[in-house]
Amino acid sequence: MRRPALAARFALLTLGVALTPMAGCAISSSEGYVFDSGFRRDIRSVSTPLFENRTFEQGVEARLAEALAKELNRVSPYSVTSSSDADTTITGVIRSVRRRQLSVNRDSGLGQEMAIEIVVDFQWRDNRSGKTILARRNFRGAGTYIPTPGAAERTRIGEEGAITSVAQGLVAELRDQW
Repeated sequence: MRRPALAARFALLTLGVALTPMAGCAISSSEGYVFDSGFRRDIRSVSTPLFENRTFEQGVEARLAEALAKELNRVSPYSVTSSSDADTTITGVIRSVRRRQLSVNRDSGLGQEMAIEIVVDFQWRDNRSGKTILARRNFRGAGTYIPTPGAAERTRIGEEGAITSVAQGLVAELRDQW
């Protein structure tokens, strides 16, 4: 007989804990937390043409455009479409792709962990008004990989990590600034 009462108390306690964060939420961001995506509601579509690639890394611009489109589709309410139909366009320049050694194998002296950093400049423009909504210079994303025997990860793993980091960070920047 005591088990149903204990189960009911546990259920109420769990519900109370789950609802507690909502008690501090408000309708306006000036009043507290808001259950809102933070993306602008007056925009429905975004075009993501290839960024200009000013590095010697071939194909990074196409992989970045693909990652950016996937991230926009995954996280934002915007649909990714062709440039002639889009409300807005994200353009950019890939400034650099750098590799750097993070650690060295004590036995062999070879690089044990490597980092790849991608630096871009980007601009988000409203095609309807021609105004720039957002612009960032020297925006960075990084990925790591381990080329040493045993792990023997390919450079591509670090590149994909850096590209994903840039795409996720860029889409996060599109949220309204409070």
